[in-house]
Amino acid sequence: AEDSITQGDKVTLKVDVEDKEGHEFDLTWLINNSNPPQGTVSDDNTELDLSGLTPGEYSIAVTARDELGAENTESLKITVKNNQAPVIKFIDKPEQVVAGEEVKIEYEITDPENDEFEASWNVMDPEGNEVKITQVDNGLSFTAATSGNYAVVGKAQDSRGKTSQVRELIKSVPNQPPVVKIISPEPGVN
Repeated sequence: AEDSITQGDKVTLKVDVEDKEGHEFDLTWLINNSNPPQGTVSDDNTELDLSGLTPGEYSIAVTARDELGAENTESLKITVKNNQAPVIKFIDKPEQVVAGEEVKIEYEITDPENDEFEASWNVMDPEGNEVKITQVDNGLSFTAATSGNYAVVGKAQDSRGKTSQVRELIKSVPNQPPVVKIISPEPGVN
């Protein structure tokens, strides 16, 4: 048999052994022809924890040997795939705003293995102070109170512990006063 798991999966192989004559037996596990790491085999030897395996291909074998020397081995191949971090994408965000305006940002977070994930956002003003944000489905908003660069940082961590982060700067420029020009009466006209 051949299977694949993703690094960080909680996977335990279980074995059921029956000796038709009722003889006592011992079980031996091998991973790539070597003894498994300490603590990965259950006390009664019927389970093997694969959660700590790094990406790669593995040959797993379990041998049951009875007290009279008869033995049988069952084996399988397992491929451990790399766990990939969640992907954070900005869907819509301004490059520049006017000081005092509300900044609205739309984003999307996905995970390549469809793992559940937790996300957090924070915004820092030009002086390095945290800005109050309003979170909505797939978006956030804040007010750019002063001019300067605002750092928007998003983090996402999947259920297997893989983390990703994005950081974008949004420039806030000073609010310019309106231009007023008197156009009536026109010069030379009474």
